[in-house]
Amino acid sequence: MWAGSPQHNPYHTNQGMTDYLQVSIQASPPLQEALIAVLADVGFESFEEQEHLLLAYIPADEFRQSVFDHSLAPFSLKPSAITLTRIPPTNWNAVWESNFPPTEIAGFCQVVASFHSPKEGFDHTLLIDPKMAFGTGHHETTRLMIRQMKGLEWTGLSVLDMGCGTGILGMLAAKMGAKRITGIDIDENSTENTRENVLLNGGIQMDILTGDLTAIPVTAMYDIILANINRNVLLADIPYYKEHLHQKGKLIISGFLSSDQEQMEACLSKNSLQIIHRVKEGKWEAWSCKK
Repeated sequence: MWAGSPQHNPYHTNQGMTDYLQVSIQASPPLQEALIAVLADVGFESFEEQEHLLLAYIPADEFRQSVFDHSLAPFSLKPSAITLTRIPPTNWNAVWESNFPPTEIAGFCQVVASFHSPKEGFDHTLLIDPKMAFGTGHHETTRLMIRQMKGLEWTGLSVLDMGCGTGILGMLAAKMGAKRITGIDIDENSTENTRENVLLNGGIQMDILTGDLTAIPVTAMYDIILANINRNVLLADIPYYKEHLHQKGKLIISGFLSSDQEQMEACLSKNSLQIIHRVKEGKWEAWSCKK
């Protein structure tokens, strides 16, 4: 979850009802990766990498100047290289409509809005109107999750979409034959938007709950758990996902960088989860794991 627009939700890249701070840092591409790793540890939720500029976003009420200054101290950046801008709640649907084309994954899946014309030749078409939630499928991690989902057998399976956002992954699982789908997101705006998108796609049965891990029904077990979140949340939550996976179940995760590989591998190994397939796009990765 780390898209180029701000989101206030550790469980997915979706939000829009709070003020954000945009921090602009003049930095070369190699330095940007190091900055992302450091800023992610102090509450920054999303990033946009430009040629010589990194944009980082954090909810305004979570920003602490002293923590920010301390995290950047090792980089010896000039004060003139850093700019802070407060961003009010934004209608991301209008932004999307004016800036983004449909998302297409190699003839397998296309994500389109009501103002797009779907193309022929795709196995699955998802209709998404993100409204105040920004979850359009354009970020690398969403595409990576979809690529991991392609080719798996979904017929009759139970699925948990943890951090469902606008519902893309859960709805795709339904279209591929999953029988019981639960979508959970910590952001009420996201779960409301998911419900609207489920209606847009007609005939999809999906239970949608607002909350964190505690929203998972205590006795619920799943064949597949989808979690496109971020490194810190994944590291904290993977032990709980394991407890809700059937013995032969799969956990599909993304939202972390290649530089996070060692930490992620250690966490999975500690929880007796084996990586069976990896895909990568740019600096982002998505892994399929099994017990």
